[in-house]
Amino acid sequence: ELILDNIRGENRDPKIFFHRESRAYVMVLFLDENEFAIFRSEDLLHWNETQRFSAGRMWECPDLFEAVIENDPGKKKWVFWSADGYYMLGNFDGFKFTSETEVLSAYDTGLPYAAQTYSGVEDKIISVAWYRTKNDKGGFRGMMSLPAELSLQNTKDGCRICFKPVSQLWDRFRPAKQIFPEGRPIEEKPGGRPVAAVIRWNSADPGSVKAGDTEIKIEHGGKPATIIIDHGIMEYFAGDGLIYGAVEAEEDVLFKSINTGSGVESLMIYEPLF
Repeated sequence: ELILDNIRGENRDPKIFFHRESRAYVMVLFLDENEFAIFRSEDLLHWNETQRFSAGRMWECPDLFEAVIENDPGKKKWVFWSADGYYMLGNFDGFKFTSETEVLSAYDTGLPYAAQTYSGVEDKIISVAWYRTKNDKGGFRGMMSLPAELSLQNTKDGCRICFKPVSQLWDRFRPAKQIFPEGRPIEEKPGGRPVAAVIRWNSADPGSVKAGDTEIKIEHGGKPATIIIDHGIMEYFAGDGLIYGAVEAEEDVLFKSINTGSGVESLMIYEPLF
């Protein structure tokens, strides 16, 4: 027996969570094109539609969660999210989501897709995305992102989402080398193992990092950037979390050189414990 009959079009990607304030389960559902619906249930069997709306550019894999505003203590906002990292900020009363912003874009690159957050994690919003890579090593394509902790920050352009690697990532790495290049470019060889690096620049000008033949340019705003390089992927967090992206690299990139452009103040290299 169906819990919900087909409503419209593809009608899929349900995300369900328990809304404590109104004491009910909430389902956000993609319908078709740019249309979504919200449902409520007290028993996970009988569902009532409480809202239906359209949002330009947003489609597939909806999510709805409340995130803290880091630089406004005690304040939170609800985030309505969709597959390509498009999102809106607003309020949710357990029945309807009321947007306070236009549709915003969370990602610095187009590789991440279909991210979802975990339920049942207290005091943190943890998100994992799918990377639409083209490499087919091992007879498959695509990979999952590192888990990221999501929050919000007030900026000069308004409140925006920000990403940071989960703190547990650093339980898997240890400091290996710190380099102060004194204006010179840096070249390092990972030797076939994943690398986590924290880069500090000596100005607010955009920086660059190249691994093998793959280069990323980062608008870091003078703040440290964390870059994780693994087989076929470069993932980065910059600008105090406001800049997050990933690019596909060669499958054998860990056997090639990692280079930074000039303007680097320091580079801290972390090596994996495994």
